[in-house]
Amino acid sequence: MKHAALVLFAGCALVTAREPDFVLKSEGEWITSMTGDPAGETVATGSDKGQVRVWSLKKVSDQSREVIRFPGPVTALRIEPGKKQVISGTWSGRLVSVDLATGKVVRKYEEHGETITSLDFSP
Repeated sequence: MKHAALVLFAGCALVTAREPDFVLKSEGEWITSMTGDPAGETVATGSDKGQVRVWSLKKVSDQSREVIRFPGPVTALRIEPGKKQVISGTWSGRLVSVDLATGKVVRKYEEHGETITSLDFSP
């Protein structure tokens, strides 16, 4: 199994095992949060302008697709273990689960009063 490191810097995300395999560029937006699936096939990035994008790592490509956009920065992301949904937290306290395939909102959680800085799932 190939292990990958996810590194955020200067608005880009670097996905690497030893030498860079991918550089994920989000043109005009800073990447503020990032998560990957356990199999290392998918990465989701969140930006300072509220965009959540999904990237496939199955092939060498800089192609991504937007799954949702918020009015403010995305501060936390996590792909659920079944790889069907990504949960996004924002600077303004929004917490939303989105279907990765369709981009449709699956669930909106009650807004928190504060910034969401990390997310995880319990087994």
